[in-house]
Amino acid sequence: MNKLLTCSLFVAVATAGNLFSQVTIDNFNEYSTTGELQAVWNSFGGAASAGAAVLAPGEGVGGSNAALYYLDWSAGNNANMRMATVPSAVQDLSAATSVEVTLYLVTRDGYDAPASDTQLRLAIQGGTSSSIWQTTSAYAVDLNSASYTTISFNLNTTEMERVDGSGSLSDTLAAITSIRLRFENDQQSNVRQDVYVDSISAVMVPEPGEYAGMAGLGTVLLVAFLRWRGRRQR
Repeated sequence: MNKLLTCSLFVAVATAGNLFSQVTIDNFNEYSTTGELQAVWNSFGGAASAGAAVLAPGEGVGGSNAALYYLDWSAGNNANMRMATVPSAVQDLSAATSVEVTLYLVTRDGYDAPASDTQLRLAIQGGTSSSIWQTTSAYAVDLNSASYTTISFNLNTTEMERVDGSGSLSDTLAAITSIRLRFENDQQSNVRQDVYVDSISAVMVPEPGEYAGMAGLGTVLLVAFLRWRGRRQR
């Protein structure tokens, strides 16, 4: 295989790998105290009676920071961990295809495990009418791993539904005012869980210019391949 084709293949692989990029919403490494974390993240819901998440230094993947959120299923059936102060860099996620959350869930020492898996949904609020779009029950994720796992929530009208307001999903994603992780389970006595959230990020779709660049590269590859094959057949 000639050098042109080899180089073209290398560039194609590198370009394809960079087409979809991740934008960090929060990895909790910028906070030095729980107070700083709670200035950005708050909570609501019956099972959130223990309050907002606290900073857990060294408890994230590779020894990074995590947010520790307490779930009290004796007090209610849902708990929402809410990013109420959204950084300007992620207030517009209209070009995002999904949101990825890396976390794990454990039963708190001295308490019973729940009778069923705790479920997680993503909810996003924003837009001109302050609408809320939330993952539907059919696409809620069962949390049953005691080690860090990454969960992907797709941002589309098939897997999300509007639960408040009148704005479209695209309108909501273009001007985000809050991002929520909604945990759900049945109300059960003596049941507590702790969830460690390591990071939340958005997967961004390529810009039109990047698609055009990839198409041009594909043409170069095709020409190089045809030349290489022609030489081999002589």
